[in-house]
Amino acid sequence: MLRHDTWTGRSWRFVDNEWKSIVGINRDWDSIDRALLSALRIPFAEVNTDLALKQLQEKHPVLKDLPNEELLERIKLVYSRQVLVNMYLDSFLKMEQQGK
Repeated sequence: MLRHDTWTGRSWRFVDNEWKSIVGINRDWDSIDRALLSALRIPFAEVNTDLALKQLQEKHPVLKDLPNEELLERIKLVYSRQVLVNMYLDSFLKMEQQGK
């Protein structure tokens, strides 16, 4: 598990039940992300992010006070958590059915 502070650029890794600072790692995340998108065959849609976030905030007033960067991070967290939970539970149910 990693934690990254976007303001300072500092990162930490959770090791041996504690957060340890990661020092001296400089990665080309754009290239890595592009490679992963290609390898995982994730479809990419052309979306006007600012317009989409504005419409989302208009539809759900509780989101209006969040800066766009915070809202994007929250969307990423909530969406990825739900996708991973659904994948795990689907896999679990399939294994349970095979076992019966």
